Amino acid sequence: MKKSFKELIRKNKEENKKFIGTFAHLPCEDTLEILGYAGFDFAIIDMEHSPIAKEESIRYIRAVETSEMIPMVRVPDVNDETAIRKVLDNGAAGVVIPGISTADMARQVVKYSKFFPEGKRGACPLVRANKYYVNGTDGHFERSNKEVSIMLMVEGKEGIENFDEIVNVQGVDAVLFGPVDMSVSLGHAGDVNHPEVTEAITRLIKKANAAGVCVGMTAFAAEDTGKWIDAGADFILVGCDILLYAEAVKAAVKTARGQMKGA
Repeated sequence: MKKSFKELIRKNKEENKKFIGTFAHLPCEDTLEILGYAGFDFAIIDMEHSPIAKEESIRYIRAVETSEMIPMVRVPDVNDETAIRKVLDNGAAGVVIPGISTADMARQVVKYSKFFPEGKRGACPLVRANKYYVNGTDGHFERSNKEVSIMLMVEGKEGIENFDEIVNVQGVDAVLFGPVDMSVSLGHAGDVNHPEVTEAITRLIKKANAAGVCVGMTAFAAEDTGKWIDAGADFILVGCDILLYAEAVKAAVKTARGQMKGA
């Protein structure tokens, strides 16, 4: 990896600062570069809800790094050991795992993401993450165990109930909440602003703060950033490339038509 997500966490904690990222759903390297040039600190390349496949992840990781962002990758499922291994071999700074509801699931992610003795990740020195073996292993396995980041997404009622155990699993670097899935799980389908949903997330943020684990929240609108920072979040996922693009296009069309005579 060119830049470490763990280092981003460390630096901002030392300086008492917050940081921002976004989800990348569009299978387009150009849009990823634009996100970085616009100033996002990191991007989560989404393989759960987008057409991006694990075999293609290397292209998008490179695109994220071109503009100095940090590439994290959301794999489709906690049980997808191959996807976790593939994206880390391709040079991702870490993995983002959706739907975590138990501490055992969290421990499984650590096992798949770390080399022996911390885990069981398959080891190959010929991968991009090791610069294709040009300089030998050069400490690759030890460095990867130290620097690869694991971000867990807690998105449902069971995860809320088991959060104290999840957040204390050794090897977990950050937690992120999925408000849409959480709203469905709590019986308020799609209503991410329902009081029960926001109260649950706020409570979990405080628990993560107390455990010393970096914690983030998704803000579908940039205007919601302050609310979650005030609640104790360390970083914010500001929408995603699709939402940002759609909002910009709608605003441009509205402005242009508003300046047309008879529009």
